[in-house]
Amino acid sequence: TPLRANGEDWPAGAGVLLAQVHYYAWGENEFIVLHNTLSEAADISHWYFTDGEGTATFPAGTVLEPDTELVLAQNATNYFTQMLRAPDFEYGGDNLTVPDALPIGTAPALSNTGDEALLMNNYGTCMDAYSYGGSYYAGAGWASAAAGPVGQGEIARRNRAAAFQDTNTSS
Repeated sequence: TPLRANGEDWPAGAGVLLAQVHYYAWGENEFIVLHNTLSEAADISHWYFTDGEGTATFPAGTVLEPDTELVLAQNATNYFTQMLRAPDFEYGGDNLTVPDALPIGTAPALSNTGDEALLMNNYGTCMDAYSYGGSYYAGAGWASAAAGPVGQGEIARRNRAAAFQDTNTSS
């Protein structure tokens, strides 16, 4: 049974975190990877990924088991071509074998030169954030200057010395 459904009582620096953000992609191949750092399953039904302009919502029944990852890709076919595995969800493609994260309004479209990737719970609370490049984001989940940019085709990855930890900074 998944516990801590809304994340409000998770320990500081732990929970479901943005482990990777692939924003400067070749073609339509942006993606994020979420990682559950908890020792119990996390129900992320109706949580959403946003860049502040577009939104993709996880459907009901989305559960992330302890110490596992979930991939949300812009286009499942392009993701498979690059990573040689299917993502868990897609938000902009038309692959019939991969479940859709439901767009609210427009789908997210991360800027190559600076933006923010925000993971929000179903109450609209920011559970994790990643700010990069020319972004001036100064909201919940991020407490420093933006992380430096990555090159095209590179993936921004959370530092995992021994275990993922949320510092809300680019260091």
